[in-house]
Amino acid sequence: MAGQKPLQPPVQVFVQQDAHGASRVGEDFGFHFLEHGQHLRTLHAREAVQKHLDGIARLQVVEEASHRDARALEDQRAAENLRVGMIGALLLQWRTVASETAWSKLGVRFPFRILLAMQRILRDQARKFVLDWREEPQLRVQPGEAFEIETWDASSGYFKTEADKAIPGNRPGFDRIPAMANPLGGPVFVEGAERGDTLVVHIEDILVADYSWIAIGPRRGPLGESTRWPELSGEYTTKILRHTPGPSGTMRDGTVHFSDRISWPVTPFIGTLGNAPDREVCTSIDGQGEWGGNLDIRDVAVGNKIFLPVHHAGARFYLGDVHASQGDTEFTGTAAETCSTVRLRFEVLKGKKLPWMRIEKPDALIALHAAKPLEEAVKTATFHLMDWLIREHNFTPTDAYCLVSTCPDFRINVYQMCNIGKLSYVAGAEIPKKYL
Repeated sequence: MAGQKPLQPPVQVFVQQDAHGASRVGEDFGFHFLEHGQHLRTLHAREAVQKHLDGIARLQVVEEASHRDARALEDQRAAENLRVGMIGALLLQWRTVASETAWSKLGVRFPFRILLAMQRILRDQARKFVLDWREEPQLRVQPGEAFEIETWDASSGYFKTEADKAIPGNRPGFDRIPAMANPLGGPVFVEGAERGDTLVVHIEDILVADYSWIAIGPRRGPLGESTRWPELSGEYTTKILRHTPGPSGTMRDGTVHFSDRISWPVTPFIGTLGNAPDREVCTSIDGQGEWGGNLDIRDVAVGNKIFLPVHHAGARFYLGDVHASQGDTEFTGTAAETCSTVRLRFEVLKGKKLPWMRIEKPDALIALHAAKPLEEAVKTATFHLMDWLIREHNFTPTDAYCLVSTCPDFRINVYQMCNIGKLSYVAGAEIPKKYL
């Protein structure tokens, strides 16, 4: 209305959803409500606004009322008398708009919208070094719900400058066997996912940090004991690769600078991801299987769909070990290791069983396998691709078999070939969709 001062900024109420479907506004707020609003206590909204709690989803009360109602909200007594019980039962999947009737009971005549910000696992929470179905979920998400995981690099932040060397005795967690490397965020519990389903991972965004690193030295990689090039085996070397933003002002279209002379586009992907294995507890450094693991597949990237077998209720998904770029085989054993923020969402395919993790690109199918020797990984990945073509794309066994031997666009990708711990070699058999 004319003559009225502008509306005040929206009130923000910070709420944390726990793994059991409940929400809390900090233990010190004396407030708790269940998902369906059965039991609620008074929320002192003004106090909630002043509490900035890291890692907590945000309920935002968005001003949509008249200036008179805005003044009522600013009044301390009105704020302190807000009862979340009036709106708790109206929250559905934490996104529902509160009704005018509910707000009228609070003396506010017009509705305010209640919005939940995206759920996120913060970097300091993403320090899991095993994939274990018994662990308490860090998040619970619905199929289709976007969320984020902030990841450490493979060294949990140890490598910051070229003076930081890969000397095992200096590195946290390297006094353990296997070493505590490749920290993960998770598990994430996916509502509705059950044993025998397939979890489809839609990668929406990967935003990398402003640098990455690669480390070589004695007994690291295939030339860690080289006599031909003693500098590779005689001393530890760390290279810091600088990242610069692109035209968007972010690293999404940024550049990796290998040196003053050599650079290439940031091409990020997720090195380690997967659902909790069936009966084993696997480490983040050398765990691999049909369920995922440390596979360093450069096609686990934005825009591609990753298909993972589900062995436990909720899938119990883990993610970490993002790379800013990598060459085929990851020959030295490390790539452009970096911190990141990953945004993704899930789809659940009920009753769909897969023999192994697979990838669907917009223009191609990729079947995967990990094994030693390398030819076993190549052969089995090709078998998986043939099975995919036969079961889902109406190929006869004869046509699928002959296609992979005659099609000039059939490709074998060797993603990871590192002699580290129990790691196997990772191969992908790829066919363009135009042949389907």
